[in-house]
Amino acid sequence: MRFNLSYQKFDFKDALTAGTNGDSQIFGSTGGFSVDLIRGPVRPYITAGVGAFNVQTSFDGAASSRDVSSTKFGIDGGAGLAVQIGRIDAFLEARLQNVYTERGLIDQKTIQVIPITVGIVF
Repeated sequence: MRFNLSYQKFDFKDALTAGTNGDSQIFGSTGGFSVDLIRGPVRPYITAGVGAFNVQTSFDGAASSRDVSSTKFGIDGGAGLAVQIGRIDAFLEARLQNVYTERGLIDQKTIQVIPITVGIVF
């Protein structure tokens, strides 16, 4: 069993219309599992999970400003490599996170993010 907390921020500078700036922040919490593909000091693994993602979007334009926040369901899955170093594990992984949304400011039904994570486990 495994739990993850995440934070991502994306800037929209001039991406919406000329003179409009904004950003989107995603706070995520997922729970899931990981499975080692082989045993040993170097272990490739796969991971999958489900969770909740709070998406906050704001933009400022010449004529108006808007802030929107909603919490949505999402899934994630990926692969990684763990290396045992003494009593700790170091890891590198990439996951695809798919957050289900309604059509809105970005005109998409999903937001897809690929976070790449480096870390240690005690």
